[in-house]
Amino acid sequence: MRSLWDVSNLFVCLILSNFNAVTSVVYVENGKSLTLNPNIQGTPEDILWTYNGNKVAEHDLTEFQDYGQFRGRSEIEISTGRLMVRNLTSHDSGIYRSVIQINGKLQNSENEVKVIDAVQEPNVTCKLNKLSRTLFCSVSSQFNVSYEWTGSGSAPQSGQELQISKEEKPDSVYTCTVKNEVSQKSSSFTVKDCDTDEPQSYQNIIISVATSIIIVVIVGIIVVAICFIQQRRECLPQNLLINTSESPGTQEPKNDSEQRRIDSEDRQENEEQ
Repeated sequence: MRSLWDVSNLFVCLILSNFNAVTSVVYVENGKSLTLNPNIQGTPEDILWTYNGNKVAEHDLTEFQDYGQFRGRSEIEISTGRLMVRNLTSHDSGIYRSVIQINGKLQNSENEVKVIDAVQEPNVTCKLNKLSRTLFCSVSSQFNVSYEWTGSGSAPQSGQELQISKEEKPDSVYTCTVKNEVSQKSSSFTVKDCDTDEPQSYQNIIISVATSIIIVVIVGIIVVAICFIQQRRECLPQNLLINTSESPGTQEPKNDSEQRRIDSEDRQENEEQ
């Protein structure tokens, strides 16, 4: 096995220097497994795989050996030269090259591997316009994603935004599907939910403002009425207030002596006459 590595070292620099372009780009979901098929013809005799110039694993028909970060999670299929790596992480992204001896000659292949996260479930929001509704689909992702809208019997449309008419039926449902190179997720939105988002909050604002105004007006009327009554009482004379508080028919009757004096005065006036 070491002889293959020693021999390949003489050729790798020459051979790999001729890789002007990567033959393929392979996307793998974080945590999943990777399988790379070399571009060879014939039956392998010795197989070597490298990652960014460092050995991943090698096989010489009798013995298998893996190295470094790939130890314990890589395999080589001797009949095809295929490399398999389990439980990939972002640290496994890079350039993978194979050097395989067939009939005493070296054949090689190259692949770029990109380990990315699965896409998350998208969030759909709605904005009301004068003549239409606008649905907006968003998702948090470090990698490029594509958006596609379906629903209401219409043809699929791409893009984050979707314009729909205000005349659309309230029960119509639109679905946003977000895709990246390893996965896809979807979220659905019912048109009637758009009608209850902004208008409800707008109505709540109007009701709150109207209630506040009514309360202020009522309190103002009460305060003005109290001030008016208090000022009027202060302007009236004290004796008038006393007299007005007593009715004519409620005066106390005179005592007997006073009544006799009055009767006596009346008799004297009559006698003088």
